[in-house]
Amino acid sequence: MDFDFKLMKESAQKSWHVFVGHIVVYVVAAIILIIVTGLASLFVAGVALVGAVSSFNLSFEVSTAFGAVLILIGLVGVVFLPPVSYGVYYMCLKGLRGEKVEVKDIMYGFKSTNTFFRGWIYFIIFYALFIVLSVISLFLGFIPFLGGLISFIIHLIIHTVLFFSFYIYVMTPKENVIYALQESVKIAKNHFIMTFVTMILAGLFCILIVTIPFGIAFGAEMLKKIVPTIRDGS
Repeated sequence: MDFDFKLMKESAQKSWHVFVGHIVVYVVAAIILIIVTGLASLFVAGVALVGAVSSFNLSFEVSTAFGAVLILIGLVGVVFLPPVSYGVYYMCLKGLRGEKVEVKDIMYGFKSTNTFFRGWIYFIIFYALFIVLSVISLFLGFIPFLGGLISFIIHLIIHTVLFFSFYIYVMTPKENVIYALQESVKIAKNHFIMTFVTMILAGLFCILIVTIPFGIAFGAEMLKKIVPTIRDGS
């Protein structure tokens, strides 16, 4: 499929209509997602602090204790982030189906043990891939002049080909994460330009933070437009 501005315009209009129609619920969901993400970032900061104590002027005991506190607080975000993200995507898909969206839907990722662990499994595999990618990028960085550029291009391509993976994962609860990743790669392979532009626009639509559900809904609607045969079984 070549670039289709009309298709994107229609998807943006429908997604915006859905977002505005449930704006209070979606704004609450966005705020909760940002809070949980912020808590998770504290965990990363705590680990970094404890692991680099020698780089700080603070005493070993003070910096280690502070890092431990950040880790403990951040653990809440780490545990909740995958299922909460799952719930937000589910809310957006539900809205696009024309169904009533409720605040409790954000807890959909906690609906069952299976749903909870589905979110976690995806995040573990997805971020494991990017850890490997980051290590590769680290070595590429030693290449004079072109190292950084090559690393950036690789990251951009990987993000593009896996962009629809979480959508597919939530839409197909009976399929595993490998299926979602493979299908996302297939879609990007056949519709790379549309996938890339969709990813960029979805990111821009999320820039105001409270409009994150709008950006997610846009990505979901574009997926349905690009692949009309895809089934939303969420």
